[in-house]
Amino acid sequence: KKLLFTDCLDVSEKKNKVAVINKDDPFGDRLITSCADGVGVRTFSTEGDANLVMKKASFTLSGTEAILNEDGEEFTIQTDLLGMHNVKNIMAALLVAKHSGCTREQILEKIKSVRVPGRLDRVPRSNIFVDYAHTPDALVNVVSALKTIMIQTDQTSRLITVFGCGGDRDRTKRPLMGEAAAQLSDVVVVTSDNPRTEQPQKIIDDILPGVKKYQSPYKDGDGFVVEVDRKKALEAAVSMMGENDVVIVAGKGHEDYQIIGTEKHHFDDREILTGLV
Repeated sequence: KKLLFTDCLDVSEKKNKVAVINKDDPFGDRLITSCADGVGVRTFSTEGDANLVMKKASFTLSGTEAILNEDGEEFTIQTDLLGMHNVKNIMAALLVAKHSGCTREQILEKIKSVRVPGRLDRVPRSNIFVDYAHTPDALVNVVSALKTIMIQTDQTSRLITVFGCGGDRDRTKRPLMGEAAAQLSDVVVVTSDNPRTEQPQKIIDDILPGVKKYQSPYKDGDGFVVEVDRKKALEAAVSMMGENDVVIVAGKGHEDYQIIGTEKHHFDDREILTGLV
């Protein structure tokens, strides 16, 4: 991806070329010095010392409000998107959109109601969210975002995480996914994702060592559950929800299919969950 900021921008014939870079990431500072000659740099940070800085943010399960400062000018954003990672995404998008000719007023109005299908995507009339997270880092981001909101809003009920891992893909990440889910959730439901040509139970067996580092089998409202059938796993998670519990279903997000063997079958997490609430 570094090539986008070096080689690609270098050969681009566009005028007034700009790179938008996250200064909170250690790689961001290195990238600033690597950009092609003649490329302007605009930076953003949630910690300070950038063109666009987050001064304060508040999070609820309904949305996010943040005070930003761009080159000395302060303004507020409101959005239905959840979590600090989405504040950073919005900051990057704001700088890109302004450079592309949009006014700040236009941007702020659109941000209020933007929805990204399959990315912390709320199931209507519920505290159930669907997300595409299918790597350990991505799962940590979405689960910790919800857990942080629950703590900050004095939401003391349980966080229930449903996930699996894809078949015919990197096996080494499976126990790491289990760790990511179990250390941050009160309940983990381990199930199938897209098993492809692997046996679903074998994939689950690869996940469980990571889960067992932090959780025991489900008892008295906490721990892990195994349900190979993904539809039954969704039903189990919804059935165990208390009034203030939150459920995150990770791994497939916007996908409306499940790959079993070499065939695609219609399967939409959000569609199924909408019918359960």
